[in-house]
Amino acid sequence: MKKIMTFFLVIVSLSCHSEKISPLTGIAKKYELFDETSGSELLTKENVIPAILINGKKVEFEKDKLSDIQKALGGDIKNSGITGWICFNSPITNSTYWFLSDNEMQRGYLSGIAISSLDKSSACKITDKKIFISLNNIHPKTPWNKVAKTWGVKNKPKYGVLIFFSEKEMEDDFTQLNGVNYYITNGLVDGIIYTQVTSN
Repeated sequence: MKKIMTFFLVIVSLSCHSEKISPLTGIAKKYELFDETSGSELLTKENVIPAILINGKKVEFEKDKLSDIQKALGGDIKNSGITGWICFNSPITNSTYWFLSDNEMQRGYLSGIAISSLDKSSACKITDKKIFISLNNIHPKTPWNKVAKTWGVKNKPKYGVLIFFSEKEMEDDFTQLNGVNYYITNGLVDGIIYTQVTSN
């Protein structure tokens, strides 16, 4: 009887841990680094929500799921333990896109997007379908001076990341927080991360 119970517990344990943990790759790793004190953080009244279109269809934070994106583009949804994610290499735009969902707050709903120049080391699915994500027409490889002019910033970020965020009051005392992080290397945008979270 003891042997049967031990065997049963081993089976239960294995089934509970059957999902493979897949750490985030590329610029998307920074999504889980919540402490961005090394950057310049600025509150703005401007809308910092990007336009997101997949195959011409509008996608929205906290309304669409990673599974919806998977249906449109294919690929595999992975899990870092903290974040659910799916990523794509687009030769059309010469960019890599990570679609992200915070496991604690969003549970499968889109809460972040990371973008970099084409990251061939990321092992993301190659897609020839149309992905359009843009805010103020700033993309990877955009020169720093365009970012500065667009946002009215005079000084370069000391440690390479410039963060803008906005707050919007919602119903029932909830607040929607949106952010965009620009990672600057050698005078160019190296990566972008957009985020949204609604909390009370």
